[in-house]
Amino acid sequence: MSNYKYWLLKISILFMPYCTLLQAQTYFNVRFGYSTVNNSDAAKSLLENDSGYLVAGMTGAYYIGVANFNTSGDMLWTKKWGKSYSQYWLGDPGSFIQSKDMGYTMFGTYKDSIVKDAALMIKLDNSLDTLWTKIFYDTINNPPYYYFYLFQGIQESSHHYTACGVKKPYGGPSLIWLVHLSNNGSIIWNNSFGFSTWYYNGYSVIQTSDGGYAIGGFRFLIGNDNSGDPIVIKTDSLGNQQWMKNLGGQYKDNKAMICLDQDGNILMGTVYADTMSGDDPHSRINIVKLDNQGNVIWNKKYGETRIYNYLLNIRCLPNGDVIACGSAPDNFPHIVGWILKINNDGDSLWYREYDILTGSQSSNELYDIIGTSDNGLISCGYLWPHEPDTGSEDAWVIKLDSLGCEGPDDCWVGMEEKPEDDVTNEELWVYPNPAADKVIVRWPMADSRVPKEMRLIIYDVLGTKVKEINIPAGQKEARLDVSTWHEGLYAVILIEKGQIVAREKVVVVH
Repeated sequence: MSNYKYWLLKISILFMPYCTLLQAQTYFNVRFGYSTVNNSDAAKSLLENDSGYLVAGMTGAYYIGVANFNTSGDMLWTKKWGKSYSQYWLGDPGSFIQSKDMGYTMFGTYKDSIVKDAALMIKLDNSLDTLWTKIFYDTINNPPYYYFYLFQGIQESSHHYTACGVKKPYGGPSLIWLVHLSNNGSIIWNNSFGFSTWYYNGYSVIQTSDGGYAIGGFRFLIGNDNSGDPIVIKTDSLGNQQWMKNLGGQYKDNKAMICLDQDGNILMGTVYADTMSGDDPHSRINIVKLDNQGNVIWNKKYGETRIYNYLLNIRCLPNGDVIACGSAPDNFPHIVGWILKINNDGDSLWYREYDILTGSQSSNELYDIIGTSDNGLISCGYLWPHEPDTGSEDAWVIKLDSLGCEGPDDCWVGMEEKPEDDVTNEELWVYPNPAADKVIVRWPMADSRVPKEMRLIIYDVLGTKVKEINIPAGQKEARLDVSTWHEGLYAVILIEKGQIVAREKVVVVH
């Protein structure tokens, strides 16, 4: 057993705060389809079950699919929903949920030669066999509403459901649609929100801590390519609007996805455009905390400004941390999936990027993410290959640990690393290791490199920066006082000209 793995095991046994982060973690990164046919597939919503993970999405143009993976990443089975003469579309992340009776519910859209773009709700038992299907469309108005979509839904302690989406009046702009349903799918009440000059879509819904509801949505003007704002709407328990807040800027932003924070407030995730290039915004990740009155508690932006940067979902974790996922180019037009983890105050814990397709024009997009019972993370999405990558458009699922690491030896946070071929020195010398009070860090650089100024940065197991030291030219070692540090594993990283040139791990034991 390597020294590193030995100390990971020792920490997991001795230190309970870190034990849940490090033990029994599993990892996989899988490209898959919902059938053997060479269809276009995409994964959009995730759940954990007793046998592993359920990954729901689309297969072909007309079917909803679910795949069951075990904790090692082996596909156990797949199922499909749809009919040859109709189209079934799954909604956005959060459109596949576990029901209070331990079954499952799906929300989406249905279409056939007679019914045009109706809202769809499917109730499943715990084996994912269909119990009933509900299709909602307008049979009252003349002319009728043109289409209804459901993008996300929740089930409440009453066993009633609340879902959000969009409905479009005949000849008019679309409206955000909020519908409250009984446990057998009958509509109890529904409301719509928006103004006649703008198009509104509702993508995300939560029940708020005061018993009302909050909706994350998007509004835009048809024909105005610079328009687009994330919208949060708060209602009372009967779906009556209490306030609407536009959290966008002067340029085209994107939709709002929301979750209920552990402190009872509303967390909204989107991207915020700093500039425009023609019709294309250059955006940063933007997360905002709101109270139930619509007051902004904090509003923070993360990462660099990039074209085609999208936040696709946000989840509030039981410990108060928040995870978000999306996609952005790392070297345009190559698109990678990204995951950001922050704490309850909005401080960044770590940010990492992922792909499975490496072609310069291939896309890797992450739509949904959840925490797992082993205190890791699992995320799913969509793959679009271009040469030299081969195959069809596929679904994607990736299992990570709590740091977003793809493996126990593939875990570095806080700074982009140089490729291995560019690292010309040996590893850092860090001793004693483990350490109780003092640590000496020495870098065995060649004499020609010693005069250059460098920085030494230490991160804890959550990816939080613990200490940063500027190294004067000619200095060959640093001495650290670790007597007040929490017990656990730390990453020690040496930076030269913004790139990692050496790294090591140290365990602090008091």
